Amino acid sequence: MPHRPLVPLDLLTRSDDVEQLLRFFQALEEEIVAATADAVRTIPQANVPSAKQARGTLRRHFMERAVRAAGARTALEVGTSWTTPATWSYPTVRIGAFTLVLGLVFSRYNGAPRQLRTRSSYVKTLCARNAPLDPQGALFEPAAGAVSTLIPDGAFGGLIVSEHNAATPEIPSFVGLWVPSTDLKQRYHSYSFEQIMGYLREKIAGMKKPVRKAVQRKLPKLRKKPAPKK
Repeated sequence: MPHRPLVPLDLLTRSDDVEQLLRFFQALEEEIVAATADAVRTIPQANVPSAKQARGTLRRHFMERAVRAAGARTALEVGTSWTTPATWSYPTVRIGAFTLVLGLVFSRYNGAPRQLRTRSSYVKTLCARNAPLDPQGALFEPAAGAVSTLIPDGAFGGLIVSEHNAATPEIPSFVGLWVPSTDLKQRYHSYSFEQIMGYLREKIAGMKKPVRKAVQRKLPKLRKKPAPKK
């Protein structure tokens, strides 16, 4: 019997304050857009390869700062992990069943499908358990609701991604959540921040919807028939 596949947005929001998550993604979008503009402002001319590379490195640095700033603004904890060997550190955010790190996506030409540029070994390790999220086929026999309860917090790997736009370098063409395959060669799921925030707003609205009280219907009382006079 086919079962409902795992839904990443359900797993993302299963064990956290939904309103806090909404504030975090709102702040994160603002901070990443500002980080992209700051990199261009710092290196306005990137016509030569060295300047282009320097701007990209600076943009990545500002994006890491953006994740930490969004966490500080919304009281959401942002951790720090190290590569192996420990050559540099990077921010991590644990939300629901996901551990999120930063990544980059790109399109080979206008209108082409996005691809993941980030292929570091630590990202591959992070996403090594993502197979159950493959929309083409689940690996579990039980229903998805039962399976999701067995998945510990932070088990799956996801990336907070940004796509650089050469035409308008100060504004990213895409910011969102990317859930890659275990080998990082394909995308299992992708959501823009707008999609995530819309999902969270709907969830909040459903939680605040007043619950109708069950109507207590009174049964009519039957009058006792008077006894016949003797």
